[in-house]
Formats: sequence, structure tokens, C-alpha cells
Amino acid sequence: DLVRVPFADAMLVPLPAGVAPAAVASLDNLTDAWRTVAPFLPLLDDDPRVLVFGGMSVGLYAAAIARALGLAVTYLDRDARRLAIAERLGATVGDVTDRPGRFRLTVHTSSRQPNLLNAIKATDRGGTIVDTGIFQNDVPLPLLRMYTVGVTFVTGRAHARRDIPGVLDLVARGALDPGVVTATTVGWAEAAGAWSHHH
Repeated sequence: DLVRVPFADAMLVPLPAGVAPAAVASLDNLTDAWRTVAPFLPLLDDDPRVLVFGGMSVGLYAAAIARALGLAVTYLDRDARRLAIAERLGATVGDVTDRPGRFRLTVHTSSRQPNLLNAIKATDRGGTIVDTGIFQNDVPLPLLRMYTVGVTFVTGRAHARRDIPGVLDLVARGALDPGVVTATTVGWAEAAGAWSHHH
């Protein structure tokens, strides 16, 4: 088969030796998770902890990348399957209504407004919250509190091409195994059926 890829020289990144294509098939979500943690490592020099409010795969990938970068992770979610995966990744897990304390770096990856507001509340003075949740409607933020305590709010799309090399390096070194999160692998002929059952 042939595939035409416009701007391939600028957009494509060769896989490192030993990295199976299927292992990084979710590279788009992996880079979305990378940008929630990796750029903020200097903030965590004397407090290497991150709080992740989970939702779908990005929260789990954020937890996995944080662990691969040597951070202690607290992962909050309501989904039993995702909580079990986060625990396998080495995270401390709990419910989204838990009060785990305050963190310099908080990651929010769901599309639920109460979770976002809890994540903001859990962000320490001078801390940063990174949001990857996609909301269909505008969400009011507690801007006065965020301003008063100096919380930085970061959102927006991932710059996948810029961040792919960092993710691939972790995978190539064996520090990150995306397969722990990517629970279902099927052949091409079964892909449509598997996707329709994916939640």
C-alpha cells in the first residue's frame, strides 16, 4: 500500500529502533499528556508531586508520563477500570471528590465542570493547573481566587509535532509503556467493531 503524506519532511518523526508502531499508535493523546507534565518539571524541584483528575486516556497517559519522569502521582477518577490502571502505573488513587491536599502542578483531563473546579481548588499558591478537558459550553472560573493565590491556568491544543520526540525517547528507553493504558489491540478488519464498543 502507498500513503501520500503532504509535508512529510516537516511533520513525520521516524520511530526509534525497537519501538513497535502499535505501541505508540495513540501518539496524539500521548503528546497531549506530555504537555501537561514535562514542561513544568522545573516547578517541582523540591516537591515532585502531581495531581491528575482523570478522564479517558489522556489522564492515564499523564500519570504514566509523570511516573516515567520520576514524579509521585495522585490520580483521581470515578471509573474503576481507569483507577486500576493508574494503580498499576504506581499512582496513589482516589475519587474525584477526595481532598488530597494542594499541589504545585494539577492536571485536569475530564470534561466535567465539577472536576475542573476541584482541580483548581487543589492547586497550591503559585501553582499551575493544566487542562485538557474539552467542554461543549463555557465554564465559569473562580478568577478572583486564582488571581489572589497566583494560580496559572494553562489550556489549549497540544503541539504534537514538537513533543513527539520527548515521548518517543521515554518509550525507547523503556521508561514509558503506553500499552498499559492502551487496553485493546485488534486487527484492521475488527477495528470498526472494537471502536463501537470503546468507552
